[in-house]
Amino acid sequence: MKKLHFLLLVSAVGFSFINDAWKEVKSEDEIIVYNTQVTGYKFKKSKAETTIKNGDLAKAESILKDVKNYKNWMHNCSSSKLLKTEGEKLFIQLIFEAPWPLTDRELIIESNFKSSNNQLVVSSKAIPDYIPSNEDYVRIDLSNGLWQFNLKKNGNIFVRNTNHSNPGGNIPAWLSTTAVEDIPLETMQEMVKLMNK
Repeated sequence: MKKLHFLLLVSAVGFSFINDAWKEVKSEDEIIVYNTQVTGYKFKKSKAETTIKNGDLAKAESILKDVKNYKNWMHNCSSSKLLKTEGEKLFIQLIFEAPWPLTDRELIIESNFKSSNNQLVVSSKAIPDYIPSNEDYVRIDLSNGLWQFNLKKNGNIFVRNTNHSNPGGNIPAWLSTTAVEDIPLETMQEMVKLMNK
């Protein structure tokens, strides 16, 4: 059965991930997934963390700038399109397949890349009014995510991916759980595979 991916790559803008009461909900393949409740919101925030041995920050940046390939590794992403580039900002359209009878979701995000010698941070936020709406999809109006890659002295890279989204509409409880437990794990697993290629 198809499951919605309400992630993206996407950003901590407007939210603090520092003092949240994170609870571990999943652990597999040396990846740990956490959840925390957000006051005033139905959907929880998720966080996935792992360490990649002998990683390459340049490769991580290349993966996240290769927008056309998102659909090949993001969960249930059927279309990924780069709309515009402004320096280190990417404006992206993503379509996610939803399980019947739900309507497919559309997410328009602005992703910002910041890099240094030992860190890469990619923060993204939904910009729902960036292009005209399409009646074939439900547009996601809240999505904040963050990819963070920290290069350690031993050559390993610590990776963290955080996300908070509201897919809109009436979402079943089982799907809400999947969105903040299974999908963060699967997304990080795919990132690790790409980094190790």
